[in-house]
Amino acid sequence: MKTTGGILVAVGAYFLLQRLGLVEVNLFSLFFNYWPGFLVWLGFWILARDKPVIRTLLALGLILLVLLASITPGKPMTAHEEYPMKAAYTTGKATLALGVGDFELDSDTPGVLSVAYPRDPGGTSLAAGKVSDTFAFDLVDQGNRLTPSRKWRYHVGLGREIPWELTLDMGVMAADLDLRDINLRRLDADLGVGDMTLYLGAPRGEVLSDLECGIGGLTISVPRGTRVVLEVQGGMKQVRIEGNMAYFEEDDVYVFGPPEGEDFHRIKAEVGMGQVRFITR
Repeated sequence: MKTTGGILVAVGAYFLLQRLGLVEVNLFSLFFNYWPGFLVWLGFWILARDKPVIRTLLALGLILLVLLASITPGKPMTAHEEYPMKAAYTTGKATLALGVGDFELDSDTPGVLSVAYPRDPGGTSLAAGKVSDTFAFDLVDQGNRLTPSRKWRYHVGLGREIPWELTLDMGVMAADLDLRDINLRRLDADLGVGDMTLYLGAPRGEVLSDLECGIGGLTISVPRGTRVVLEVQGGMKQVRIEGNMAYFEEDDVYVFGPPEGEDFHRIKAEVGMGQVRFITR
């Protein structure tokens, strides 16, 4: 009973501080970064099976460590880079591998590719340059996160002048991908845990998008009247269609817009557990 009471006090105090806005933590990201420590803690918990006082101390210690991780002071320094889009480039390829945080992708500045990312001790590496007539850009997050994940934010603004092929590999994130003004050829986006919102513009030819989300939600928004072929796969999935554009569905394949046309989006969306929302605007 003493162990149970101690756990209830510790857990209640933590959630009270969280509701008051005094702590900020993402438990998914905390476990993602420090899971070996949780295994060690679990081992001590099992060894102290018949010692309720030690178990109470272990529970309080775990909550204290979570609180310390939640209130690490200060925000990480943000680095900014810009790369001009030269006339010699005929296409662009961007590969982004990010761990934990918030990610925004758009086309905010004409003529350049802009990047804002946290400069942390673990290291975030960038590489950009010309490969033949292609502009190649890589952004790789290599570090563990020592502060709450909501403080880690990434922003990439793509140049509008060239067509793009994008590859995104994200861990635990909230991703907002605004590609309405981008000449998109192909998008491959993989999200482990979190929510991904994708805004697509009018397609030029056949545009392929392959979206995957382990646990969370996918929201896809397209202009009204756009031809879209949407294939939805997954285990525990829910599909929600919003908007008044006509469509027909067969075997988890949804077809929107005109029945024929060379300009259309072909989207494959796969969710392990979560919801796929399709919105016409």
